Amino acid sequence: MSKNTNIVRVQPDSMYEKLLRLPLFQGLRVEDLNNLLEKLRVQFVHYKAGQTIMRQGLPCTKLIFILSGEIRSTQKITEPFKYSVSETFQGPYLIEPSCLFGRYTDHMYTHHSVTEVTTLQITKQEALDVLFEFPLIRLNHINMVSARAQIMQHKAWTIPPNDVLQRAVCFIRTRLENTIGTKRIQISLRSLGLGVNSSHVTMAEKIKLAEDAGLIYHDKTTMVIEDFNKLEEFAETYNNK
Repeated sequence: MSKNTNIVRVQPDSMYEKLLRLPLFQGLRVEDLNNLLEKLRVQFVHYKAGQTIMRQGLPCTKLIFILSGEIRSTQKITEPFKYSVSETFQGPYLIEPSCLFGRYTDHMYTHHSVTEVTTLQITKQEALDVLFEFPLIRLNHINMVSARAQIMQHKAWTIPPNDVLQRAVCFIRTRLENTIGTKRIQISLRSLGLGVNSSHVTMAEKIKLAEDAGLIYHDKTTMVIEDFNKLEEFAETYNNK
């Protein structure tokens, strides 16, 4: 197997502070974290801007902690029509911890480095050892997975609004990990209209309103949203103005 010369090993920098900010290590003391890392065979991997960290569809065989830098996570959907949703995240950040166990253990997103990125990576077996040895980390992991399941259930049962723009915003919202950071949606207005049961013409008119308000940049196949929360607020109130 050829060696990837674009990936180089780096030393941790302010690692404890960054890891303790992650939900998985919430409540852990620095001494406990130091003891944990001394027992694990961790790998520090550095990615240059524009490199692929993980691809959608590959099995999740390790935990990848983004210690520093910015990544873009993209999910591509092909049915019932083609579109993709991209989000940006700043380190510290843990990539798809819910994919480590369960029925579906393939990554749901492709993750690229936007800037230079430093990661800490732990194999699945090492992660199992940590979860068995440290009850607090095991509880944090359960809380993280449970919270995601509850959020997904809530999204599934959300009643679509009557207004077309609100339905379009709801369509996007249910496909986001969170509302913070830049969102890029590659989708045609015709497909978005199909997704929210609206005509192409009406969909174009509604998106134009948000574009005129400076909340969406849009061309034929791409929407860029810098502040999703402001877009959501606009969609809820624009009819009252």
